Amino acid sequence: MKSIDKKTKFLIYCMEIYKQSERLNGKQVLERFTRYNLFDYVIEFYEILHVHGVQYILQDINEYIAESAAS
Repeated sequence: MKSIDKKTKFLIYCMEIYKQSERLNGKQVLERFTRYNLFDYVIEFYEILHVHGVQYILQDINEYIAESAAS
Protein backbone atom coordinates (compact mmCIF):
# COMPACT_ATOMS: atom_id res chain seq x y z
CA MET A 1 0.00 0.00 0.00
CA LYS A 2 1.38 3.38 -1.01
CA SER A 3 1.63 6.05 1.69
CA ILE A 4 0.11 9.50 1.27
CA ASP A 5 2.63 12.22 0.45
CA LYS A 6 3.06 15.33 2.59
CA LYS A 7 1.22 17.63 0.17
CA THR A 8 -1.82 15.38 0.10
CA LYS A 9 -1.81 15.15 3.90
CA PHE A 10 -1.65 18.93 4.08
CA LEU A 11 -4.52 19.25 1.61
CA ILE A 12 -6.65 16.99 3.80
CA TYR A 13 -5.67 19.05 6.84
CA CYS A 14 -6.72 22.26 5.05
CA MET A 15 -10.04 20.73 4.11
CA GLU A 16 -10.67 19.67 7.70
CA ILE A 17 -9.83 23.03 9.28
CA TYR A 18 -11.89 24.78 6.61
CA LYS A 19 -14.81 22.44 7.28
CA GLN A 20 -14.70 23.19 10.99
CA SER A 21 -14.23 26.92 10.50
CA GLU A 22 -17.13 27.26 8.07
CA ARG A 23 -19.31 24.69 9.87
CA LEU A 24 -19.75 22.65 6.70
CA ASN A 25 -20.12 18.93 6.17
CA GLY A 26 -17.69 16.88 4.10
CA LYS A 27 -19.81 17.02 0.95
CA GLN A 28 -20.07 20.82 1.14
CA VAL A 29 -16.30 21.17 1.55
CA LEU A 30 -15.68 18.85 -1.38
CA GLU A 31 -18.08 20.85 -3.55
CA ARG A 32 -16.48 24.17 -2.58
CA PHE A 33 -12.92 22.92 -3.07
CA THR A 34 -13.95 21.57 -6.47
CA ARG A 35 -15.87 24.69 -7.55
CA TYR A 36 -12.97 27.00 -6.73
CA ASN A 37 -10.17 24.61 -7.76
CA LEU A 38 -8.73 24.71 -4.25
CA PHE A 39 -7.13 21.29 -4.61
CA ASP A 40 -4.64 22.61 -7.15
CA TYR A 41 -4.24 25.91 -5.30
CA VAL A 42 -3.30 24.31 -1.97
CA ILE A 43 -0.90 21.87 -3.63
CA GLU A 44 0.69 24.61 -5.78
CA PHE A 45 1.25 26.90 -2.79
CA TYR A 46 2.10 24.16 -0.29
CA GLU A 47 5.59 25.53 0.35
CA ILE A 48 4.16 28.90 1.40
CA LEU A 49 1.05 27.72 3.22
CA HIS A 50 2.34 24.82 5.30
CA VAL A 51 4.67 27.00 7.38
CA HIS A 52 1.84 29.27 8.56
CA GLY A 53 -0.76 28.88 11.26
CA VAL A 54 -4.40 27.94 10.95
CA GLN A 55 -5.70 31.52 10.83
CA TYR A 56 -3.37 32.46 7.95
CA ILE A 57 -4.34 29.35 5.99
CA LEU A 58 -8.06 29.98 6.46
CA GLN A 59 -7.71 33.63 5.54
CA ASP A 60 -5.76 32.73 2.41
CA ILE A 61 -8.34 30.15 1.34
CA ASN A 62 -11.21 32.59 1.93
CA GLU A 63 -9.43 35.35 -0.01
CA TYR A 64 -8.79 32.94 -2.89
CA ILE A 65 -12.45 31.95 -2.95
CA ALA A 66 -13.55 35.60 -2.88
CA GLU A 67 -11.21 36.48 -5.76
CA SER A 68 -12.30 33.45 -7.76
CA ALA A 69 -15.99 34.20 -7.21
CA ALA A 70 -15.50 37.80 -8.29
CA SER A 71 -13.89 36.88 -11.60
